[in-house]
Amino acid sequence: MKQPGLEDLQDAINRRGEPGDTPSGAFLEYLRNVAKALDIGNFAESCSLYFASHPESAGFISARVPAILSSSYFRALPEFDFEKFTRWQAATPDWAGDLKEGVDSPSALADAIAVVHAEVKAFSR
Repeated sequence: MKQPGLEDLQDAINRRGEPGDTPSGAFLEYLRNVAKALDIGNFAESCSLYFASHPESAGFISARVPAILSSSYFRALPEFDFEKFTRWQAATPDWAGDLKEGVDSPSALADAIAVVHAEVKAFSR
């Protein structure tokens, strides 16, 4: 898979609200691809740009970020125990809050992901 770039982001913004899709469907697909590429800095910067263009979508997108990161980033992350992660998620009901809040800041999102990594690694159930 090629690394998603600026052209892909522009395409996702331009395809906003195409028939048969949600208004942010193309951007959500773009975010899945960026997450699979393990590019968290680009993920957060793209959210920041998209939110600047479509502030009405910020809450909708932010609410979906934990699921996107779970299924696309954490699942693709080398040497990450995804089964342990799913057990940790079930035992940690508020785990997604910092991911949602840091979605448009590369450093805040990286920090939130680092916390998830550390907590999953330390999780013993």
